[in-house]
Amino acid sequence: MKWAFPSARTLSWLALVAGVAAMAVTVALNPQFLHRPASGPVDLMPLLLGAKALIAGLNPNDPEVLQAIYRNSPEIEVPVHGFHSYYPPTASMLLLPLAWLPYQLIADLFYWGGMAALVATAGVVASAGRSRGWPAILAATMVVGAVFLNLRLARVVLPSGQVSPFILLLTAVALWGLARDRRVVGLVAFTTGSAIKLLPLLLLPVALARRRWRWLWATIGLAVVIGACILIFRDGPGGLAPKWLFGTQRFVLDRPAWMDDPQPGLVWMWRFRTVGLGILTLGLLGLAAWRRPGRELTLASAGLLLAWGGANLAGGVHYHESLTVLPAVALVLCWPAQRGPWPLQWGSAALLLLAMWWLGAFDRFIANNHPHWLPLAYLTWLLCGLRYGWALWVERRGSGA
Repeated sequence: MKWAFPSARTLSWLALVAGVAAMAVTVALNPQFLHRPASGPVDLMPLLLGAKALIAGLNPNDPEVLQAIYRNSPEIEVPVHGFHSYYPPTASMLLLPLAWLPYQLIADLFYWGGMAALVATAGVVASAGRSRGWPAILAATMVVGAVFLNLRLARVVLPSGQVSPFILLLTAVALWGLARDRRVVGLVAFTTGSAIKLLPLLLLPVALARRRWRWLWATIGLAVVIGACILIFRDGPGGLAPKWLFGTQRFVLDRPAWMDDPQPGLVWMWRFRTVGLGILTLGLLGLAAWRRPGRELTLASAGLLLAWGGANLAGGVHYHESLTVLPAVALVLCWPAQRGPWPLQWGSAALLLLAMWWLGAFDRFIANNHPHWLPLAYLTWLLCGLRYGWALWVERRGSGA
């Protein structure tokens, strides 16, 4: 009997079974996911205390105000050693509905909600392209979601109450709306995410290329609101809001601890990542700036921008900020679930997974200041560039160029 290569539908179902198995093994090997973490969500404190400050009509970015509210909140048992907030006042505004809930309930929502957000990010990215069917999307969601939950990053971020997993999901939803022409959904996710962190703003050039002018007006409106907050909560000359505004630069510019014993290749990557990689990114995007990109070129262009943004924070002074590269990682790992050149898709995903394993991204005992996400961000950028080149070739061929 002659052997026949399995059909795409059969492979999708096999991948789905493998994805369910991967998620089941992930939960079985990490029983802590089903239990409340022993450590408190210390990174949630600036947002929660800032929301309480707004309710009291006070400055949500003033360390003295946050400290006073903390002392008068006996239900918060998390030891806090610093009260500086690097979030804009709009972030505390969005958390106002949660400020009325019991503290432990908020902590639980951020812990288990953060896990769900990481898995959902993979699913949203997988469904943003032209899929090979819903079994393939579910398979990618399970497999990539399991990959994300097994990262050292997840073990650091989830118990600390970071808002970043939700920002990743909002960025993915904004990209989904942009690629699939769901304008209201994409715009709402873009504006909401940008009001908390800057990551979704990286999608603005792609939105403008697709003639989504409302994204520009939303960005200008958000800037006006944040500017008004700076004026309202200003505490004399050189007030606290400008300190928040310019203090965020240390995430990119401050010298990380691993530079004390540097490796030449990593030092080069560190110095090149902001300006050099940014020029290369804009140069590649300029190849298609004259035309309105289709769905595949939209995803690939966003991948380049998100990978560049992630590279600027990967390997920096705050290990958890490397999480910002995960939407671009999802675009690479979920590519096999979408229509395209399957050898290139599977090869890219396998190469990135192998590199993540080789560089210790899944090592639960690796140091928090380890720079392994810096080369991984570069590799992700290269693979997104490969997808961009393929998408550009396909769209030019389809238009007869």
